Amino acid sequence: MITLIGGASRLGKSVLARQLMKKTGMPWLSSDALRSAFYEMAPKEKRDILFPCEGAEDNDEVFKKSIAATVRDQVIEAQSMRSGLYAFLQSHCNSEDPLILEGVHFLPGDVAVFAKKNISKKKNIRIIFLIDTDPKNILRGLHANTDPHDWLKGARPTTYEKVAEFIAAFSMHIKKEARKYRMPIYMRTNHFKNDMNLCTRMLAR
Repeated sequence: MITLIGGASRLGKSVLARQLMKKTGMPWLSSDALRSAFYEMAPKEKRDILFPCEGAEDNDEVFKKSIAATVRDQVIEAQSMRSGLYAFLQSHCNSEDPLILEGVHFLPGDVAVFAKKNISKKKNIRIIFLIDTDPKNILRGLHANTDPHDWLKGARPTTYEKVAEFIAAFSMHIKKEARKYRMPIYMRTNHFKNDMNLCTRMLAR
């Protein structure tokens, strides 16, 4: 069984993956871990192009760009990891090793290609993309986060607002692509725990 949990940042992908891991016993991996390896393997002269979100000293610096530019950079990074993620997933699918993979680095179109190639194993592939297109709801969730390792901790209030706008814009990008390729999406509400419990039950069936 392979379970893919995609979507924009800060919408509960890791929380959902952790709950699903506890419920099913399947191992869980974040694409962030793979990103570090792909970054190191990329030619040094191309790293800034392939991974444009890398290198800023803090989140206030990262989100100085326009929302459109930040969404573009995220898409570029996903595209830079496309072949490596595909090979990784295909290896697990061929070996039938169970896996939960969550992260912002795979897009609905890429997942659709993977699912189509493995159509005979469709029943053993679960997919969901978490989205939220309401910046106000997203901002409430950002401020409610109590994780001591929260990567936004200490950021300026204006940065929180820019992050919320980015998440909403990237969610719209994912929503549009998911509809095109008929990939399942879940629109997050303002009831986070209920959302996570519902998605866990959906993916564990």
